[in-house]
Amino acid sequence: MGKYLIGIDLGTSSLKALLLDSQGHYQSPTSFNYPTHSPLPNYSEQDAGDWYSAAVMAIRSLISETGVKKKQIEGISFSGQMHGLVCVDHHGNPARNAIIWSDQRSAPQVQRIYSEFGKENYGLLTGNPLSTGFMLPSWLWVCENESSTAKRTRFLMLPKDYLRYKISGDFYSDPSDAASTGLFDVAEKTWCQSLLEACAIPETLLPEIRASHQAAGQVAKTVAAECDLLEGTPLFVGGGDTAVQALGRGIYRENEISLAISTGGNLLAISSAPRIDRELRLHCMNYVLPDLWYNMAATLSAGYSLKWLKENFAPELSFASLADLAQDIQSSQGLFFLPHLRGERTPYMDPKSRGVLIGLTSQHRLAHFVRAVMEGVVFSLKAGFDTMKDLKVNAQSITMSGGGVQHPLWIRLVADIFARPIRVSSFAYSAPLGAAMLAGIGSGIFSDFAEACQVAAAPSVSEVFPDAKSSEQYRRMYEQYQSLYPLVKEFYKNEVT
Repeated sequence: MGKYLIGIDLGTSSLKALLLDSQGHYQSPTSFNYPTHSPLPNYSEQDAGDWYSAAVMAIRSLISETGVKKKQIEGISFSGQMHGLVCVDHHGNPARNAIIWSDQRSAPQVQRIYSEFGKENYGLLTGNPLSTGFMLPSWLWVCENESSTAKRTRFLMLPKDYLRYKISGDFYSDPSDAASTGLFDVAEKTWCQSLLEACAIPETLLPEIRASHQAAGQVAKTVAAECDLLEGTPLFVGGGDTAVQALGRGIYRENEISLAISTGGNLLAISSAPRIDRELRLHCMNYVLPDLWYNMAATLSAGYSLKWLKENFAPELSFASLADLAQDIQSSQGLFFLPHLRGERTPYMDPKSRGVLIGLTSQHRLAHFVRAVMEGVVFSLKAGFDTMKDLKVNAQSITMSGGGVQHPLWIRLVADIFARPIRVSSFAYSAPLGAAMLAGIGSGIFSDFAEACQVAAAPSVSEVFPDAKSSEQYRRMYEQYQSLYPLVKEFYKNEVT
């Protein structure tokens, strides 16, 4: 009788799950959506109950569609959207909606922490810049603005840790996700005591840290009935989605780079020691392998920028149709887009920055808008890549994934703007695949990370090479693009509302 693993990815817009067998074959990948709520401008919240409902539906779907028996499930592990805050009360229920990573309300708390610690000193403590949407400033916002919620809160959880807690009742996190809270010492792999003391956060609010592949409880009796699982099915900790997704693509060696375009966009570069950017333009996070780290450059509004354009200006067209329009023209004809619709992270770390379309003429049509938006997103990722090179990141390979690989223009733009060959992984479920691989390592189905990657990781299906002429044109355009942010920052310095 075969052995199977379940991988669950709690994403920003949907929960994805799949079954993986011991031979590395996956079955019945499935996805269930849930909404994001914005009760006020710059607010981004989700109902954690929606996550659990989606997980129950996904697990039941996997079991019913494949015919796999409950006793064949050897383990379940998790990937999840990073940074966010779930306040959990003494009864194990959310005390309010989760504040997720794209939330911008906590800018005053970020600035106050920098003022009290010094920006560079904070970076040396944690290895990271601090941004809105991180657990630390979001929790301080709750304490200052919702005192009754703060008093009811027993635990502070990251999204995927809450989902696992809901299934098992056990409270853990891992270094790859804890590093995204703003409270973690990435070099020592522990909660930063000086920050906890200064911010008056008892460590009892925070989870015990375990490695991503270690055991983290079992499926509880009541949940087993809901999910059609056996009570006692082992759970494993899991990790932050950026790292777990990269593992699902087989990235585990130093200087391998992962590039993803989804709602947000990111670049990940593996290292054997923490590389901390003293200018705090890049994140330094723990990887899901115990003795590896990664630097991350993040663009907040990657695929989201195209979504914004579609919903507001061409709701009748599909994303593919929009990208087809842009592919059919050779140039955006001097139109530039700064994709700072929700502020920006790398390299500016500026939640107040604004998006800009500049260079409009009467000759521009929808196709030019779409192409400029897509180019602007890739220019933003290129800025992150250039920042990585300042830390002596020596890219051995770049593997692209995420929703962006569903259209060839995204891939072509990355190859030409980066002026490098790009390996393409078109598998849309690499995060739940990576989570299942972690369960396989923890349960002993795979002997180590190398075997898991060799047996189960999603392969790159193609390699796209840059066009020399286009790369030279984009090199010149990128220089112009780089001048936009300083102009925007100065323009909005004394904003009139």
